[in-house]
Amino acid sequence: MEARGRDGCVRFDGRFVTITPEGLLGRMRRRTSASLQAPIGYVVAVQWRPAGYWNPGFIHIIGAQDRAFGGWSFHHLRKAAASPKAVCFDRWQQPRFEELRSVLEHAIAQRPGA
Repeated sequence: MEARGRDGCVRFDGRFVTITPEGLLGRMRRRTSASLQAPIGYVVAVQWRPAGYWNPGFIHIIGAQDRAFGGWSFHHLRKAAASPKAVCFDRWQQPRFEELRSVLEHAIAQRPGA
């Protein structure tokens, strides 16, 4: 499954979550064009902020040593935009990200020891 956002693409093949910065915006915000690949066993949660009328939403992959962005202020949206483990999206891109979030949460729940 794949979802493309404003500044990157998130892919999940059943075993690995791959986040790839795309376009000038993605490379400028993250200062790299390298992809991040994490096995589903590394992912402990998915942080989600739905897109609003004026502000983009984001999906953030949280690993065992990571912390979620607290609250819903503009400051946390800026943190998500700069994080290599998050992708921002617009309202028209949100349905695909909702599907991806559902699939990831299901895979996390089905993991042995979860």
